[in-house]
Amino acid sequence: MEKYIICLGLIGLVLFLPVKFKIKIEFDLLNNKGKLKLYLVNLKFVNLSFSLRGKSLIITKKNGKKRLVGLVGSGDESNFEDNFGRELIKNLTVKNAYLFSNIGARSNAFLTSMLTGTAQIISAILFSFLKAKKKPIIINNVYPKFDEEMFDFTIKLRVKINLFKLTKSFIKAIKKAKFKSKKEGKSYV
Repeated sequence: MEKYIICLGLIGLVLFLPVKFKIKIEFDLLNNKGKLKLYLVNLKFVNLSFSLRGKSLIITKKNGKKRLVGLVGSGDESNFEDNFGRELIKNLTVKNAYLFSNIGARSNAFLTSMLTGTAQIISAILFSFLKAKKKPIIINNVYPKFDEEMFDFTIKLRVKINLFKLTKSFIKAIKKAKFKSKKEGKSYV
């Protein structure tokens, strides 16, 4: 009897206490290389490198093994990853959105100010769409660097998802993938 009470207590703790889960994604557009790091309670448990090729990702593990993965929205609606990605995005709640950018063209101060203003306007428009749907706290900082030639751009999002909504998204994605695969005559594994 005590074992069942302990198990129910542990399940209750997992369901109702927030667990800190952090995802860090870095991507270098010039070299087409990125890194994905996943942390659970400040312990790193996934560290992957990736690059883009068309509508897919090439994921490289530490041991050198490579895997080709299709991006969300790449076309096949019977794909589990596409369905799960769509459902997950619908259920995410954005708490904070932070943008920090330094833009500079050393040789031309006018160009630096025009690029900074344009970046500020574009980021404000994009964040206004996010604010209209998800209602986060937004910090938008775009600064000119007149003495350096640079384009430094950082976005930090703090998102929240309920464990119930995560499970619901997972089940809906499986159902959609199975339904579409049965309709098309494919076997889903």
